[in-house]
Amino acid sequence: MQIAADRYYAETLLDAVKKTKGNLETLHLGTTTVHVATPENIRLGDCVLIDLYGGALVFGGGDCCRGSARVDAERHGMICYGIDHRMPPDHPYLFTNA
Repeated sequence: MQIAADRYYAETLLDAVKKTKGNLETLHLGTTTVHVATPENIRLGDCVLIDLYGGALVFGGGDCCRGSARVDAERHGMICYGIDHRMPPDHPYLFTNA
């Protein structure tokens, strides 16, 4: 299901991503990947968008997160940080009674 959902997200973003003209830099910070998208024309230089994508913490990572950061940066005219957080089942959440 995760693969099918990611494929759907990627296909729906494809046209929008092709229209973006800004820059994208991918940073690896410890175990987290952050996609920093800068639009070609920054309209809101004193703002940033932090994209903690939806998908019930299971869908929307990888290429989808990268594409979404680019589209959001272009759409809103500000730098967008797409946080590509770890997801189950590869990285399950552990709950403790601490």
